[in-house]
Amino acid sequence: MAEQQPKVSPPPQAQPTPVGEEVAAASSSSAVPAGTKRAASPTGTDATAEPNVATASSSSSSAPKRPRRIDKRGDQDREASPPRATGADGENDDDAEKRLPKRRAAILFGYCGVGYSGLQVNPGVKTVEGDIFDVLCQAGCVSKENAVNPNKVGLQRAARTDRGVHAAGNLINLKLILNPPAVPSGDTKELIDHLNGMLPPLIRIWNIVRVQSAFNARASCDSRYYQYLLPTYAFLPPRPGCAMWKMFKGWEDKEEEAGGEEGKRRLKQALYHPFWVDALKEYEDAVAAAVTAVSEPAKEADASTETEAKVEPAVKSVEENGADSATNGAEAAAPAAEQPSQFKRDTVRKRQWRMESDEYGRETLSRVRSLWNYFLGTKNFHNYTVGKPFKDPSAKRTMKELEISDPFIVNNTEYVSLTLHGQSFMLHQIRKMVGLLVLVARSPAPETLMKETFSAKKIHVPKAPALGLLLNSPVFGGYNIKVRQHNASLGPRFAAGKLTAEEREEQKREEITYAPLKGEMEEFRMRHIYQTQYETEEREDEFAKWLNYIDAIVGNDFLYLNGKGVIPPESVVGSGASKSGQPKKEQEKSEIVGAEQGKEKKIAGAGGEAEYHESDDEDDVVAGKGADLEG
Repeated sequence: MAEQQPKVSPPPQAQPTPVGEEVAAASSSSAVPAGTKRAASPTGTDATAEPNVATASSSSSSAPKRPRRIDKRGDQDREASPPRATGADGENDDDAEKRLPKRRAAILFGYCGVGYSGLQVNPGVKTVEGDIFDVLCQAGCVSKENAVNPNKVGLQRAARTDRGVHAAGNLINLKLILNPPAVPSGDTKELIDHLNGMLPPLIRIWNIVRVQSAFNARASCDSRYYQYLLPTYAFLPPRPGCAMWKMFKGWEDKEEEAGGEEGKRRLKQALYHPFWVDALKEYEDAVAAAVTAVSEPAKEADASTETEAKVEPAVKSVEENGADSATNGAEAAAPAAEQPSQFKRDTVRKRQWRMESDEYGRETLSRVRSLWNYFLGTKNFHNYTVGKPFKDPSAKRTMKELEISDPFIVNNTEYVSLTLHGQSFMLHQIRKMVGLLVLVARSPAPETLMKETFSAKKIHVPKAPALGLLLNSPVFGGYNIKVRQHNASLGPRFAAGKLTAEEREEQKREEITYAPLKGEMEEFRMRHIYQTQYETEEREDEFAKWLNYIDAIVGNDFLYLNGKGVIPPESVVGSGASKSGQPKKEQEKSEIVGAEQGKEKKIAGAGGEAEYHESDDEDDVVAGKGADLEG
């Protein structure tokens, strides 16, 4: 029976943390010596080979030593080791180190993902595993011979998290020296304290547990608990005048797109929400002013054609640039440094919005909870990852439990916490699940659209920001059952004289559980994860920029948000449907700029100057690979 995960609710407040200092501490690195040559390691990682140097010692021959191979992990490259030292009795110290026993062990740990390019060791970038492995090597828990490559000690992980994603609890397993020279007693707590003293504050080791020989961090993990913190203003409809709003507006007079009376009601909410009443008036006034400006000079009837030719570009200019472009008042004339941008003004107002403050907000909370539950059970999530065709059996994943908390306020911004308990997750799956939830909740689309996304039709689903995602902990229920059975079998064997007392203790194994660590993990979660998420959102406006980005996308990508809940052919990726006379393959530039060249998407938002930078989906992984790596 799987371990019951305690419910985690984000705290309303936490003490501010000097995140910048911690990131700086986590980013310290050492340089690769000049003049070294690169060599490919057996596992494909970069390596640095030094020229052969004949080094003599009192205990060795004058034969030249083999060059040491150096593995590059992030920006903390290890230099070649100095000549081996010898002890007082002439014995080589490395020979003594080799005799220290290596045990299969699991490390339970947590981390804040700020400043890291994900969890997994990756040549050329800074990763959480890279920092942990370096510390293990420095402490002597990994021998010098195995320090050149994590694969030599069988490093495995329970869940791979992406760039900027946090974890209160995660797990890696590998072969370790549990009684290194730094902690010869082999006391687990003493070893953990020693390692934590060497790690940056953004990474904490909770426990080190010896595991059975067949244990595999990924395969032995039954399920994972994730959490996503989302500002509730993300559920507000698009700003009047943006591309998304104009797409909705185009459906207002089309009975076939409205989706009946209920669809019309949702469409009206999206177009004329009370929050945007002033913005709607500004937009309509600006359009009217632009029309008037070019229409008044045309007094004669025979000038009507020329007037119409002038009116169309004027209206288009207002629609593209917003209402501010048509105003010439004192506010528009004021220096930019003295006036906050339209985007910033809107964001400040959004943070003050509360779901309980109006009828739409109260209805939306109930709607998003219902939408969220459509992900429950076993579904085909090919639309929620990259490089996975519909027919790939591994695209089917099982969600065991999904919840959305009541709204809570932190730093004057309202949030909800989305929790997920799933068997396993693919690359970007959770972020895309949240992305579609937001899209549908703020559109006229019915709930039945959710079912359509599990069909064979491939659609574009944007990723929500990584900032909100947190891995709470993996679960090892099946493995723990085996451990209990194994430990129970030791008693009769000891009673029968087949085991000594020492052998019985040596063969005992601990269950893998985070329950006893709840207090430490909660403190870390509050201080280094939640507070970082809140402060980063307040400082960077990450979610507001993301919403601006998706609201500014022009084209057919989001036509599936219609009131009928039907995915039209124009929205299907690779359908060949045309947009402005171009093939669908070329049209994808409306969402991806230079995908083949791996360029970042840099699209100005509907609010003006704010930009949201996000890497292209197809550049994240090699097609057909990597989609299983999230955990």
